[in-house]
Amino acid sequence: MRIDRLDLIAYGPFTDKSLNLSDGKFGLHLIYGDNEAGKSTCLRALIAWLFGIPTRTDDVFLHSYSQLRIGGELRLSDGKKLEFVRRKGTKGTLLRYGTDESLDDALLALFLPGGIDGNIFTKLWGIDHARLVAGGQELLNQSGDLGQALFSAAVGTAGLREVLADLQSGAEEIYKPRASTRILNQAISNYKDAQKRIKDMSLPIAEWKGLQRDLSDTLVDIGQVEKNIESKNKEKSRLDRLNRVKGALAERRSLLDRINELREVLLLPEDFEEKRKTAIDKLQSASEAKEKAEKKLESLEQESETLSIRNELLENEQAILAFYKELGAVEKTITDRPQQDGKRRLLRSEAEILLKSVRPDEKLDNADNLRPLLNNKKWISALAQKYGLLTQRKENAESTLRDIEDEQESIRKELGEQPQSDLDLSELKAVIASVRKEGDIEQRLADMKKRASEEKSASEDELARLGRFTGTAESLSKVAMPVSETLDTFEKESDELSEKIRDYGRKQQEIEEEKRQTEQELNALLLTSDVPTISELEESRKVRNTGWSLIKRKYIEKIDVEQDIREFASESDLPTLYEQKVDNADYVSDRLRLAADQVAQRAGLESKIENLKSRLDDIAGEIKKANETQEAHQKRWNAIWEPLEITPGTPREMKQWLLRVEKLVASAGSAKTVASEVQTLAGELKRLKEAVSIQITNFDESLAQREMSLEAMISLCEQMVEREESLRERKRQLEQSLSDAGIRLKRARDELKSIEKEQLTWLREWGQAIEGLGLKADVHPEHATETFDHLVAFFDKFDKSEELRKRIYGLDQVEERFNKEVFEFADGIGFKRDGQEAATIAAQLHQELNDAREARAKLQKIETQVKEIKGDIEDTNITIRSAKEQLASLREQAGVETNDDLQGAGERSRDKRELQHKLDMIEQELNRNGDGLSIEELQKEADASEIDAIEGDLEKISWQLKELQENRDNLRDRRQTLQNAIKAKDGSAGAANASQEAEEHLATMMSSAEQYLRLQIAALILEQQIEDYRKKNQAPVLARAGELFSKLTLGSYANLRDELDDSGKPILLGVRPNDEEVAVEGMSDGSRDQLFLALRLATLEQHLSKGEPMPFVVDDILIGFDERRTRVCLEVLAELATRTQVLLFTHHRRVVELANTIDSKAGIYTHELV
Repeated sequence: MRIDRLDLIAYGPFTDKSLNLSDGKFGLHLIYGDNEAGKSTCLRALIAWLFGIPTRTDDVFLHSYSQLRIGGELRLSDGKKLEFVRRKGTKGTLLRYGTDESLDDALLALFLPGGIDGNIFTKLWGIDHARLVAGGQELLNQSGDLGQALFSAAVGTAGLREVLADLQSGAEEIYKPRASTRILNQAISNYKDAQKRIKDMSLPIAEWKGLQRDLSDTLVDIGQVEKNIESKNKEKSRLDRLNRVKGALAERRSLLDRINELREVLLLPEDFEEKRKTAIDKLQSASEAKEKAEKKLESLEQESETLSIRNELLENEQAILAFYKELGAVEKTITDRPQQDGKRRLLRSEAEILLKSVRPDEKLDNADNLRPLLNNKKWISALAQKYGLLTQRKENAESTLRDIEDEQESIRKELGEQPQSDLDLSELKAVIASVRKEGDIEQRLADMKKRASEEKSASEDELARLGRFTGTAESLSKVAMPVSETLDTFEKESDELSEKIRDYGRKQQEIEEEKRQTEQELNALLLTSDVPTISELEESRKVRNTGWSLIKRKYIEKIDVEQDIREFASESDLPTLYEQKVDNADYVSDRLRLAADQVAQRAGLESKIENLKSRLDDIAGEIKKANETQEAHQKRWNAIWEPLEITPGTPREMKQWLLRVEKLVASAGSAKTVASEVQTLAGELKRLKEAVSIQITNFDESLAQREMSLEAMISLCEQMVEREESLRERKRQLEQSLSDAGIRLKRARDELKSIEKEQLTWLREWGQAIEGLGLKADVHPEHATETFDHLVAFFDKFDKSEELRKRIYGLDQVEERFNKEVFEFADGIGFKRDGQEAATIAAQLHQELNDAREARAKLQKIETQVKEIKGDIEDTNITIRSAKEQLASLREQAGVETNDDLQGAGERSRDKRELQHKLDMIEQELNRNGDGLSIEELQKEADASEIDAIEGDLEKISWQLKELQENRDNLRDRRQTLQNAIKAKDGSAGAANASQEAEEHLATMMSSAEQYLRLQIAALILEQQIEDYRKKNQAPVLARAGELFSKLTLGSYANLRDELDDSGKPILLGVRPNDEEVAVEGMSDGSRDQLFLALRLATLEQHLSKGEPMPFVVDDILIGFDERRTRVCLEVLAELATRTQVLLFTHHRRVVELANTIDSKAGIYTHELV
């Protein structure tokens, strides 16, 4: 199955986002997104689309639960497709694409393996960085256990070791042999204890009746004593009550007398005094405030009368402000005019001097006639610059001409000195190329010799380490080895036989332990009570019947039985002995009846012991049969190895031995092949040296070549080629340089003629440009430029002086207008000028305006304050009237004439209220301490008693109560002792309780045993599944995982190997290129992660060969990989993508870039989340 399309219609941050995953047959699809771009959301959406949106999800921050939609299309290998949309819900969540019509879940089930859900899918067909790291750590925790490693990689689970440990520890927490604190062990012990207590609880009737009679008498005595205690307690309570309330009653009488003395005093409200003080304070503060306000009002009215407001200035405020604003500019004009006029005169004088330096014949006032000459500035400047360039070009051309002529002479001289050679370089180069094509053949030969030696040594070492076999590797390769199926069969039979013998051994130990415990129980039963047996009863009855038979025959039937009597009763008379035997038979019978349970238990234990003995005999027979079968199996096992003349180990060991044999045979074959290659390379080297030697002789016959290496000979030839080519190249370059110099010489001469022609043209144009400056035509450009600069400076100064003249005229106009406007305004408002300047008048008007505005503002403020003060006075009047009305009301309430009398009335009322309050508190106390009696009843009780004798009576009755209580406590102790004695010996109740406890412990034993067996069986099943999986998949998976591991570690490891540890359990080892074995514990964290990945991919490939492929989902496992390992891992995933679709989620742009550089048959496709 593959995913052709995933549509994020409304999920997480996505709306109508579609990923087209249909490219390629399967393909490696990289789904890339920056951090926070929604990569993780997209992965969750994929799982939710296939298996349902979770009930609670965090992907609803943009779309509500009801809006969540994920769509897409699936395709099987046979081309069958399914297109559907998944919505959130509990049923009917599959929808037909483009509609709200529900689809049957069975349609999707055809595309997915049976019994799979989202969690299983991510474990079997997915891997992320966390599970990769956890897998590496699990390999370390398993100490390289091969079975667990393969099984963990197959199911994608990193916690297999913990699962096994949890199952085993869980079982041990329930039951452990010879332990005492485990649940099941305790339940068994408690059950036995309860059974024992059932047997021990029995009580004679006479003793029980005596205890019941003593208990009844004690209960009657306790009742009488408690009645006396109750009577004394009542009297003590009465005396205690009188003792508590006597003081309060006396105080109450005193308070009632004082209240009676104040009966004429009016009881005023509680806040009367507060109201009086408030009203007095209000009246006093309001009166003081009114007096201060009236004084302030009078002061403000006097101040307002002194203020003078000039309305004629305020009415023309804007005009005066405008004058004052313009005043600064006018004053600056008056100050600046003399300075500006001085500058104008200086500029005019300087301009006149400059004009005379240019045209002495021109006057200053007629200078504008020369102004058109300024238009020639750029022309003259360009011609002056061109003059310099032409001069420089001519000098350069003449210098170049001389240099070229010198260069030609030097080249002709060097050409005449070049040596001549007729060596054929093409043949020499061909020989060199043929040798270089073969590479470093001498080094290859040396490496091959070294490799041949190492391979031979390795083969010999392998043979030495192989053990068991004493022949040669060649002879070993010719012997037929047992096939793996035969080894598997023998291993299975061996394991089954060993397990059967171990089971019999465990059962034998268990039965012997049970027999030992049963015998201990029987011995304990016989020690605790002399329990008779049925056979003893039958024997006593048989003796009794024999005695009766003799008496009957002698005394009734009158038969002579003297001989029999002497044999039966040799030392006593027959009647006496018979009576003794009758009593003995009755005694045994009574004991059997009274100890029926013990008798039955003894019989059961004896029967159980016999049964256990029989089972032990059966087990011993089965063990003997199993041992015989094992011996026969071992003989057959030894027979298949006879051709090798070795003593075989166990099938599991011989499997490993055969793997080493295969490796040894391969190593020996490889060594033979390498030796043949050494001979071939040596012949080729000799041929190449002969060919090179011929070429060396062509250019140096005197050279000794016998001791030279091929590389040295080739280097000599290459040096000769390089030297010869260098000489020939130099000659060619010189000839080319001579030809080039001739061409450049002609160009230099043409350039010189062109420059001379341009100089003539320039001279004519120059005369035209300087015409009017009073200069000769052949004047130097620098002098002409200087004269023109003087003319430009003249016009600059002349123009500036004219600008200053115009500005001074404008300043005079501004001052004249300002003076006129100020004088006219002052005359208009009647202001006396007294000969003052306009600027002074404007400043004075502005100052007087400010004074007028300040007086106006001050008057407005006074008017506002007057208004506020009048309002305050009105408020105080209202407060005064209110306070007086309150005081009048209080006087009326207290019934006094003046305000001074109010304080006395309030104090008297307060005194009366306090007395009344105290009386209330006393009466409340009496009600609390009066034991429910009313105050009148308490008073009567006190009046009828002698108050002074209460304490003495209390002491006396307390002593009496103490004696009664001690007597009651002694009686209660006796009652408890009797009850305990009855309870301890009451067989019916104790036995029932013990029986109930026994049933509870039995239920605990059953449930705990069931749980114990469930855990033990689960652990055994899991271990068996792991072992079965290892046996079926060890060889192919381990071989493929070794290849992948070598790639992922960049050759740091060559492959993987399985060995047996000290306990005979297969473990996993990494193998270095030098055949060094590395245990999982010795690997780095990164190597263990890559080992888990290799195992994971190898087992996945096994799954792909057995049914419909499923997409493999990879989530950012390359986080800890460097660039080289990332590339290799991408290559491995691309290889897997030829067999199934691979979806790689990543947020690293570099991963995408590296993937695009890989050439993959499956095709690599990138999808970006934006």
